[in-house]
Amino acid sequence: MNLIRRNGTDVQLDPQPSSVLKTVSPNKKPNISISLSQDTLDDIREIGREEMRSRSQMIEILLIEAIRAREER
Repeated sequence: MNLIRRNGTDVQLDPQPSSVLKTVSPNKKPNISISLSQDTLDDIREIGREEMRSRSQMIEILLIEAIRAREER
């Protein structure tokens, strides 16, 4: 089992199915532990890559449209 820190949050890489454990101590903020399987983490990374590709394509389209509009003036 691996434990990594991402943006101040501990992410536990666990071969077991994903789970969330929330504990609340009196007079303290809730403590939430998230256990992710490697497959789930890989899926999250792939979603992030797809979103970046989609954003890049959208930016490219907007730039092309802006250039065309400028040329038409």
